[in-house]
Amino acid sequence: MPESLPKDFLEFKSKHQDFFPDTEPIEKQLRFYDAYVSKERQRENERKMALVSKDLEIEQNERNRIREYRAEQALSERYPMQRFIDAFTISHIGHYQILRAIVYAECLKSSCTTKGLQPAVTGMRGSGKSHAVKTAIHLLPKDAIYTATLSPKALYYKRPEAKTTFYMDDAVLQEDLVSLMKRKQTQFQEPTIYGTVMDKKWAEVSIDKRMVFITTSVAQLGDEQLTDRALLIDIKNEKADDEAFYKFENERRTKGMMEFPETEEVLLCRDMLSHIRRHEFRVVIPSLDFAFYSDRRLIGQCYDLLEASAILNYKSRDIKIDNGVIVVTAVEEDLANAIDFDMFRFSDSETLARMSKSERAFDMQVQKMLNGDELKIFTERELADATRLSVPGLRNYLYGRGNSSQQIKDGVGLCGKTTWYKIDTIKDAATSSIKNHVVVFRHNYTMTQFAWNKQN
Repeated sequence: MPESLPKDFLEFKSKHQDFFPDTEPIEKQLRFYDAYVSKERQRENERKMALVSKDLEIEQNERNRIREYRAEQALSERYPMQRFIDAFTISHIGHYQILRAIVYAECLKSSCTTKGLQPAVTGMRGSGKSHAVKTAIHLLPKDAIYTATLSPKALYYKRPEAKTTFYMDDAVLQEDLVSLMKRKQTQFQEPTIYGTVMDKKWAEVSIDKRMVFITTSVAQLGDEQLTDRALLIDIKNEKADDEAFYKFENERRTKGMMEFPETEEVLLCRDMLSHIRRHEFRVVIPSLDFAFYSDRRLIGQCYDLLEASAILNYKSRDIKIDNGVIVVTAVEEDLANAIDFDMFRFSDSETLARMSKSERAFDMQVQKMLNGDELKIFTERELADATRLSVPGLRNYLYGRGNSSQQIKDGVGLCGKTTWYKIDTIKDAATSSIKNHVVVFRHNYTMTQFAWNKQN
């Protein structure tokens, strides 16, 4: 027997004689006691951890309650979009149409009546399009955004949740991905099903409904149908834009500020969109009239943007609940928010399809070159030099990317979108060769509002 036994062991043994028969060796009794004490300590620690976890859960629930309250209060403000603009300007200056397009596209993921919006941002390299989009998606809920490499077949098996947003920067889209995106755009309100063979048996896998695809690219997406269905935001920076960026970026760098900080403003924006994402909406729209009906896609996007504005501002709109769905009645302000995009301002009643911002800027430059004449005729080289473009760049404007003067398609390029650009083949007197000449007629743009409420 050890010369001296622990006092706590002796006290424990005196209270629990039945645990320690005297016939058992003292070493065995001590090992039993140590194991018993160790187990009791473990149980006590578990009880303490359970209390701590419960306290943490209560604290987290209280935090979530406060965050939800703040989100609802922000959505109740006169202009909730301002919250997103304020958070956006922490990391980026300008290009607010990109931000608004992405926020509206997010809101529409909770709409039962929309066809959805798919933002596509185009612009020259270094124009800031990618940074603007990254800043905007920094304000989206993290569980709603997918930025990994996108493989169509993998998505069918991974099965991202409904209301997921996919971001593809400088997109060079493969044929199978283009096919998937077009299907998801036309099947916004329903799952997309893919048939395959699994374990030697026919099986159907699907991608859930209400997915949004955000893309950035130097030129349009390459596929005419895909581009036609996209909410196209075209960047055309002016000198003032470049100067504002330099000043903004210089200030950020000299202060050592993070590029994409998770500030209270950013977290609030995420909470606002999370709140909307958890609900279902149906939007009642006033009867609208349009300046022209030649572009059904543009009209559809006007309706969708109007819906998005109504959903973002639903706290200050007339609403009712129908089987758990929030029914929102849109107002005149929602229409004003919807048509506050360049594609509505730069459309014209004489066009056959919408003009992009850069196409409109190019045409305005060429119109000045007419100097009031009814028309002027240029060779491709003359027009390229006058507008400081390469000949391939000029052809993109005239015929659409990848097309030629022999392949002018309706609704593609200025020759296919307008009535005042024509191509004529003229024999060169000096060389006797046949050259393409661009005939440009004088055109005065009509600046009428794109859409208005018939009831006014």
